[in-house]
Amino acid sequence: MFPLSHVPTEHDGFPMLHVKGWEGPQLKPLGWIATVPYRPDTDSPVVPEYLWAMHESCSFVDRVRFWEDDQGSMIRNGIGLMHLATRTCLVFRLLRRVAKRYALDRHTLFLIGVRLKGVKGRYLASEFATDTDRIPRSELDDLEVPGILTVANLEDLPDDGPPVPASVLTILEEVGWKLGRTDLGLGTYIQAINLAAERVEPAVLFPDEEDVPLYTADS
Repeated sequence: MFPLSHVPTEHDGFPMLHVKGWEGPQLKPLGWIATVPYRPDTDSPVVPEYLWAMHESCSFVDRVRFWEDDQGSMIRNGIGLMHLATRTCLVFRLLRRVAKRYALDRHTLFLIGVRLKGVKGRYLASEFATDTDRIPRSELDDLEVPGILTVANLEDLPDDGPPVPASVLTILEEVGWKLGRTDLGLGTYIQAINLAAERVEPAVLFPDEEDVPLYTADS
């Protein structure tokens, strides 16, 4: 599965496989798990800032803290549009690459989505926003936006707009709506994706073809 299926990014790839001073992902009886900082066991008191795991059933989770709370952030206690767009697109691309590596049928169904926890009082905004006082705050503490799609949905890219599946934009729009940003249109999320590709991670955009070797018994 890894590293042949993971998304090639400017840094270590997605999900991360190698970080200086980190043990890296661990292959457990039921799949892969990785945490930063490293947790030697589930009873460890260390609270990870980043976690990803993939079950043998191909269930995958990617969890990251709010870097918007870092020193120097312009949107403290916020949720960045580029942050949201980047993580969402990378999860979709990972699924697309896994589907190609294992030659999954185009009609194979997947449940995929975004889940935010502890967001009551937070707000969704551009990472460059300067006037955030008037932006509505989330009334929900936890929210989840699921979506059902097929492998074909991941491969069919729009003729105009950013090269990402339409299902990505649908999920981003619904997350914004649940956070109270009913004022944001589709163009805002398209711009967030384009800015993320330019300033954060080019791999959020989907190539016409994924360079992934087909799985064989020897690979």
